[in-house]
Amino acid sequence: MDVQKSLYRSVCRATRRIDSDSLIKALIVARPQRLWDRNKGKNILLKDDEINRLIWKFNQGEFYKPSENTVTSIVREEFRRDDGDLNVAFAALRRLSDAIYMSEALQKQELSSTASSPVLANKSSLTINQEFKSGSVLLTHPISCLSQEAFHRSVIALSTSTDPNEDHVFGLILNKPQNLTIEKILLPRWHKHFDHFLQNQIYIGGVVHGPLAVLHQFADAPEPYQLSLSTDEKTYFFSFLKDEEDIQFFSQKVDEQAVKPEELMFFTKYSCWADEQLRIELERNVWFPVEGKDIVHECSKQEVGKDFTDEQLSEFSNSMWQDYVSRLGPAYETLAEFPSLVKGEFEQRLAQFLDGHYHSIEELMEEP
Repeated sequence: MDVQKSLYRSVCRATRRIDSDSLIKALIVARPQRLWDRNKGKNILLKDDEINRLIWKFNQGEFYKPSENTVTSIVREEFRRDDGDLNVAFAALRRLSDAIYMSEALQKQELSSTASSPVLANKSSLTINQEFKSGSVLLTHPISCLSQEAFHRSVIALSTSTDPNEDHVFGLILNKPQNLTIEKILLPRWHKHFDHFLQNQIYIGGVVHGPLAVLHQFADAPEPYQLSLSTDEKTYFFSFLKDEEDIQFFSQKVDEQAVKPEELMFFTKYSCWADEQLRIELERNVWFPVEGKDIVHECSKQEVGKDFTDEQLSEFSNSMWQDYVSRLGPAYETLAEFPSLVKGEFEQRLAQFLDGHYHSIEELMEEP
């Protein structure tokens, strides 16, 4: 009994430390309860354990999401029972201590600076809505995509299909400009078709390879996918440029002075999910699905310096992401301020620490 009391006190000291430090909270990660098998197109249920259940309860998912929950209250409810399991208590102490250790190590690093002022002037609030639709925007959780550079700290506009037989969701990342232009990425023989747009900057739209995509406001464009809410004042679409006719449509719009070349945004790669895959990732808090007034319009109007260095482009991207996350309210400001890590040994250690809960995934699969 003395061992149990001593262990309980140690766990409570750790929980009080965590409840007082939002940085540590963000580093507490549960194992996923289910994953999406892309090859088979179905869910994979994973075996759970007591510690994982408690962390999931606190986080409200795999990754931390601000709420009224406290680690201390959850631990007290669980471990003050007479039949409290010492093995569970030891496991809890290890998991909590790991997060505290990584937080302390993180704060000792020379962290890269983020932009000193927000990119966006409009400070209208955002709301979270798990029922995504065209015009919904995904904000990446600060630690959910550390190993995926394109998705890390991303602002992604979604387009859902109106066809009940289609179950995919398209998306474009809006805050990842590259030090590239259309002229630089296309073979010279294609330059004549893109004559109006050769100096347009390229954005990374996701991780799926495909034709160039263009963000625009023309409902009569080739195969337009809507990226705006029905309540937005400005309606935006994107189209894939699959052939010369598609490109000619936008060139003609420039000739007709219906749009200026710089008002169109061009993307290499795009984002795509199966509907159920995205629902699982939202359940895990990989993304915060938000809605707000004219978000796509705001993002499209941000000026990116032609002479920006890679570091300045990264700061631009981070600042936009930070701004949107902070607009979810005071509880999310601490997540928005999560340190932006420089590429190096410590970032790799942190990624390995966070990826640890995925190891031996086969052992966690439920038997059919």
